[in-house]
Amino acid sequence: MKKSKATPLLKLNIAITILSIVICISYAILYLTKNDVFMMISSMLMILLPLFVFVLEKIIKTRIDETLKLSYLLFILGSGIFGAIGDFYSKVMFYDKLIHFTSGMFVTVISIILLERLYKTKINKREFFLLITVINIAVATTWEIVEFFFDLIFNKNAQKGNTDTMLDIITAIIGGFFISIPYIKNYIISGVNKRVISKG
Repeated sequence: MKKSKATPLLKLNIAITILSIVICISYAILYLTKNDVFMMISSMLMILLPLFVFVLEKIIKTRIDETLKLSYLLFILGSGIFGAIGDFYSKVMFYDKLIHFTSGMFVTVISIILLERLYKTKINKREFFLLITVINIAVATTWEIVEFFFDLIFNKNAQKGNTDTMLDIITAIIGGFFISIPYIKNYIISGVNKRVISKG
């Protein structure tokens, strides 16, 4: 059996993964020179995140769409590596809100793809919109809960108060709307959604 040729998108994903690993190692060395053991270990553990999507393919024995994989890798690079390890959340104004906005878009796209594959019969488009919105809210809320326990356990300040927490969730919801509303109204995201969503 011939192996499928590496597509340009696959090569790009591999390049981003290698770049992410190099950046993580560089940050680990930097934090080691500063005697910051916690951030050094965090930098090394962050290497696992870009590799996760490739490991997942092996576990489920299914190729993950390269565009979806690219979205995941870019999100990890922006949120985990530059945001958390590189401390862009503190150094760059509104960086935190930008990441939460893009996370809302990313989660909504994932939700749409999964629901399209799960639903075998049509679903009312209003119900579909509500469902993917609820999923987005649930993920955004879970993110904030994780940040809360992270701050509690490691004595950090990822959450900067109730206002910041609520704005993060709202920003993620708005990001999701940028995907879900055009999808429901104009059917522009997927070619098979007409099979899933009814006109009702």
